Amino acid sequence: MSQTPQEADTLIIAVPTPFQNEIIETEDGIQDKKVYIRYVVIATEAILPYLRPGNLVILESTSPPRTTIDMVKTILERSGLEAGEDFFLAYSPERVLPGQILNELIENARVIGGVNTASSEAGQELYS
Repeated sequence: MSQTPQEADTLIIAVPTPFQNEIIETEDGIQDKKVYIRYVVIATEAILPYLRPGNLVILESTSPPRTTIDMVKTILERSGLEAGEDFFLAYSPERVLPGQILNELIENARVIGGVNTASSEAGQELYS
C-alpha cells in the first residue's frame, strides 16, 4: 500500500471525506451535512496516469451516493478506457472506528458494489 500512486493491479482510493460546516437541503426537503469530496477528486486524478486495461479501481472513502459513477468514473474515463469494459470500478465504503481499525478491517462484513457485475465480482474477489 502506498500514499503515492504507482502501477498496480488494484488501485484503492482511500482518502478523508470530512463533513463541512455547511448544511444542504435535498430535493425532498431533508437537511444533511455537506461532504468535502475534493480529496476523492484529487486522488482519482492522481491515479489516472497509472490506469491500465484490466485494473480494478475501488473507492473506499465513505462518500455520497453516485460519487463512484458521477465523479470517479468520469475522471478515469478521461484515459480513453471505459469503466466496466476496459477496467473494473467498484465501491466499498470503509467501516472502521478510530482505535479499532485492524480489528474492524478483519471482522467487519464488506459492502461491495460495482459499475457492472464484473466489477462487483472483481471487488468481491479482492476482499475475499
